[in-house]
Amino acid sequence: MSRTPESGDADGVPATAPIEVLRAALDAMEDHVTLLDPQGRLLHVNQAWEAFAAANGWAGGPWVGMDYLAATDIADDADAQRVADGLRQVLDGEVEQFRCEYPCHAPDELRWFDMRASPLPVEGVGALIVHVDITQRRLAERALEHAASHDDLTGLANRRLLQARLAEALTVERAGVIAVRLHGPAPTDPLPPGPLTDDVLRETSLVLDQLFSPPATAGRYGLDQFAVVLPGAGPEALERSALALEAGLRAKLAAGGRAGATVGTAFAEPGEHARGVMARAALDARAGAVQRVPGLERALPPVQPEGPARLTLAPPPIAELALDGGEGPLDQAATAGERQAPEPDPEPPAA
Repeated sequence: MSRTPESGDADGVPATAPIEVLRAALDAMEDHVTLLDPQGRLLHVNQAWEAFAAANGWAGGPWVGMDYLAATDIADDADAQRVADGLRQVLDGEVEQFRCEYPCHAPDELRWFDMRASPLPVEGVGALIVHVDITQRRLAERALEHAASHDDLTGLANRRLLQARLAEALTVERAGVIAVRLHGPAPTDPLPPGPLTDDVLRETSLVLDQLFSPPATAGRYGLDQFAVVLPGAGPEALERSALALEAGLRAKLAAGGRAGATVGTAFAEPGEHARGVMARAALDARAGAVQRVPGLERALPPVQPEGPARLTLAPPPIAELALDGGEGPLDQAATAGERQAPEPDPEPPAA
C-alpha cells in the first residue's frame, strides 16, 4: 500500500506531508535556507536563518508570509536588484538555478554569502534558496590579492599595481608621477643592504602614506625606489606635491646623515603609455642624483617661520626627450619596466 498524506502508512500512522518533511530537513542544515511559494512569498525559514537574524538585531514580524521577492525588488541596492531578477527567472521556470555572491557586512565584521536559488518539484513550493557563508574564502582571496599587489616590507603598492593604476588613469584623464630614489649620505652612494636600509625604506613609506591618500597611489617601485601616481594632477599640482614630498623626506631621513632622497616627476596626457611615463619620472630622479652641479642642484633651504620652504629645481637634462618615434634610452627603459621584479633605474642618456 502506498504512503500518502490521506491514507497514512501500513501501520495506520498518519503520513507526514512532503512540505513538513522538507521543513524538518531544512532546519537540520547549518546554512541559511528559505522556501518560497510560486509568488515569491516565504513559506519557511530554517532555524539557522532565524538565529542569524536574531543575532543581527531583527525586530520584524513573522517570516512566513513575507513577500521576499517584493522586498528585494524595492531595495536600493544593485545586488538586491540582481537577486530579484534572478529569483523571478527561477519562479517563472526560465532557468534551472540562479547563483549570486553578495556582501552582507556588519558594522564590525566583513561577511559574504553565496546565494543559490533553484525550483523545487514540491506542490506549493516555488523555489528553494540556500545562503552559504563564504566569508573565509573571500578573506583568503583578499589576502592573496593584497600580497600580489603590495610590497612585503612597506605594505605599499608594488610596481605592478602602480603601473596598473597609472594605466587606468591615463585611459580617461591626465596624470602625474613622482619618483623617489633613495641613496646614501651622498647622492651617488647606494643604500647598503641590511637592517638599517630596511628602516629607511619603512620610514620613507610612512612619509608617503601620510602625504598621499586616494585617489593617489603610493608604492615601492624598486629596491631603492618609490613612486606616487596622481590621477588628474596637472603640472602645477604635480610640482607642489613633489616639493612637499621632498621636504617630508628630507626631514625624516636627514637625521644622522643615514640617507637622502632625490625626487623626479613626469606629467602625462591621456593615452600615453604608463610604463614610459614611469620611466621618465625614474630617469628624472636619477638625473637629480647623478648629474648634480653646485648652483643647479635641488636645494632645500630650512623652513622659514613666515612660510613654507621652496625648492630651486635644476632643469632635467632629459626633459626635452620624447618617448615616441624611436628606440632611444627612454624607450628601452619603458620596455624594461615590464619586468615585475625590482631592477636598477635605466641609465640617463649621455650628454
